[in-house]
Amino acid sequence: MRDKKTFPHPARNGYVYKLDHRGDDMSKRWVIHYQEGGKRKAKYGHINKGKSFYERYAYALEVLQELYEEHREVTPVNEARERVEKWFEKQQIDWADKTYSCYRQVFTEYFNALKADKPTEEFTDRYLLNLRHKLHANTYNKRLQFLRRILKACGYDWVMAEQERLKKVASKPSRYLEDIHRRRIVELMREENPDLMFFCQLLYQSFLRPKEALRIRVGDILWSRKAIRVEADIGKTSTFNTAPIPDCFLPVLRNRFLNTPPNHYLFPSRHFDNHATKHLSYTTIYNRWCRCVKEKGGYGEGFDLYSWRHTAAINARLAGADLYEIQRLMRHSDISVTVNYFKSQGVHDIQTYYEAARPIDD
Repeated sequence: MRDKKTFPHPARNGYVYKLDHRGDDMSKRWVIHYQEGGKRKAKYGHINKGKSFYERYAYALEVLQELYEEHREVTPVNEARERVEKWFEKQQIDWADKTYSCYRQVFTEYFNALKADKPTEEFTDRYLLNLRHKLHANTYNKRLQFLRRILKACGYDWVMAEQERLKKVASKPSRYLEDIHRRRIVELMREENPDLMFFCQLLYQSFLRPKEALRIRVGDILWSRKAIRVEADIGKTSTFNTAPIPDCFLPVLRNRFLNTPPNHYLFPSRHFDNHATKHLSYTTIYNRWCRCVKEKGGYGEGFDLYSWRHTAAINARLAGADLYEIQRLMRHSDISVTVNYFKSQGVHDIQTYYEAARPIDD
């Protein structure tokens, strides 16, 4: 099946690149098309040297970066400052005072260090390296996020385009659970805390993020569509979406919530007489997980509530789902997020090797 993925130039309007490929079919060549001077052009580069979807997609991103460099149009520093100021004016209405002041601080520090010079990747590398040494990891991660948005607003996001430069300090994704550990944890939760088990079951079956699941109401369950509505103010990407309810999980939800008022949360707080109209806090559910699984079960660092979402994605891939299906299930904004996610979990397209490898003396 032929597919196209569109990549607009991050710093120049009018330049749009289309990655043309056929999914997991490696017998067809991948190519990037774009318009320049009224003519349609194509660039292959070294994309088709890749032997798997992961490799070709990584090579395609490298070729795209080359095209970005070739077609880049650098905005003067004074004009960039003006763009950010206008962006601040639009955002200030929606931001809290603390958020606005943090963005202001990051903006001022970066452009004061830049002075009147044009931004470069090398300068930004040095700036971030110095920042990393001075700040706590969590503070650095937040500053990095703010700086990316500020540079995008003024057309300078290309100075942070390389993935190596975007890595967060001490970034360790939650581990996915092997089948043996998944079964042990389920048995432990079934004995110690059935409510916690149901919460984890929801994360695993519907690919929900923990904080999303806590804010789901009974009325968000779309029974006829076998889906859960994830409102824009709940989801991470700030866009309306839906999460799946597989056939094996639908009866569980019906037994618990079919006759419950739609305004009630699936996981209500018990500290208020609010008739289930206030949801459980993330701290509360995480502390339950720590007491039940980490302390009693002996599962330490890396095994978190997010592990259930990761485990669902890995199992879907092993069951034969392609990356685009998993992207929709995970509700990732871009397929590259899904690709990088699987790489971080150590899952690659190497099944052929497992099946074709021979002993050393064969």
